[in-house]
Amino acid sequence: MNDILLLLKNKKVLIAGVIAAIMLVALGVYIGGFISSIEKRGGETTREDVPSDVQIPEVGQELEDKSIAIPIGTTEVVAGSASKLRIYNISGVNDAFEPSTIIGKVGDTIQINFTAVDKEYDIIFPDYSLKQSAKKGEQKRLEFQATVDGKFTYYCEICGGPDSSAKGYIIITK
Repeated sequence: MNDILLLLKNKKVLIAGVIAAIMLVALGVYIGGFISSIEKRGGETTREDVPSDVQIPEVGQELEDKSIAIPIGTTEVVAGSASKLRIYNISGVNDAFEPSTIIGKVGDTIQINFTAVDKEYDIIFPDYSLKQSAKKGEQKRLEFQATVDGKFTYYCEICGGPDSSAKGYIIITK
């Protein structure tokens, strides 16, 4: 009788151990997927060094290079501070972003008024973990704090991702 009770007890321990092992494996898969999604959103970077000849455009400035966005407005974030709120208009049109290059300074708040002109577009800033979609004719606003200098890529995922013609750059200078 003791042998039967010991055998049953051992089976219960074995079953409990198997269940615990399955739960640990499931938890590991869940945590691994969670970490992977974090890495996809913010762990990878498109950062390159800032080109040496970059100048930050000012409101009303005329540039030969029409791919560079001219801010439609700027204001000091805090009185006496070098940091500014810089406001830009960017359009998704003909499977491209126009203008495609936004230039700011570390410490600036960058506000983008994004308009989808001829179809639905999304705009993804992987280094800032931002994504916004706009249907044809819609305007959406994105805003972020420029904290690191560099040249960063943004793109339209539904247009083909970073290898499509619908991509641009954010250049943040020191």
